[in-house]
Amino acid sequence: MRKKDIVIIGAGGFAKEILWLLNENNKVLDEWNILGFVDKSYTLYSEPIHGYNIVGDDEWLNNYDDDIYVVCGIGSSNLRRKIAQKFKDKDNIKFPNIISYRAVLSDTVNFGVGCIICTNSVLTVDIKLGNFVIINPECTIGHDSVLEDFVSVYPSVNISGNVIIKSETEIGVGTQIIQGLTIGEKTVIGAGAVVIKDIPSYCTAVGNPAKVIKQRDQI
Repeated sequence: MRKKDIVIIGAGGFAKEILWLLNENNKVLDEWNILGFVDKSYTLYSEPIHGYNIVGDDEWLNNYDDDIYVVCGIGSSNLRRKIAQKFKDKDNIKFPNIISYRAVLSDTVNFGVGCIICTNSVLTVDIKLGNFVIINPECTIGHDSVLEDFVSVYPSVNISGNVIIKSETEIGVGTQIIQGLTIGEKTVIGAGAVVIKDIPSYCTAVGNPAKVIKQRDQI
């Protein structure tokens, strides 16, 4: 089977982790022909990144005529949304779900597009992920949870069952969320937080138990 051409948007730390994930999966599935990175600052890079070139910026991708797969190697929920909007009308650009072969998922996990599930994460049953959701390494997500579009879950997060996380929210490293809670949209949960009650939209919450320390205007 012919490998599928793919590029990684971004050239920072998370993009390099995505490169590693694709190469690890290729050892088992041999699916991807990795063309390199796409980054707006491509002219600043004089050397390849782990053997792969930065092929151009967004305009290079926008002018690419053949079918191509794209994975968004950017951790920021807001930036991922902007990138997805930029290319949403390009029929030749496809955003696949990239799932580590070392992640554990049941057959009842449902995806949108452009999701990334990293190594050693466990997603149990009847879970729904929206578009462009990122689950970093060593996370667990319990039954019947819903993560909406552009949610970012950072490493070693534990999400219990029946949790709803609204769009563009970021869940910090090592956060624990007990069952049945809702976390609002465009909210940031700080690293190591223990969430034991609902958290509203457009805020930052930290601590054990997690408390809102900053409320932002809706944008």
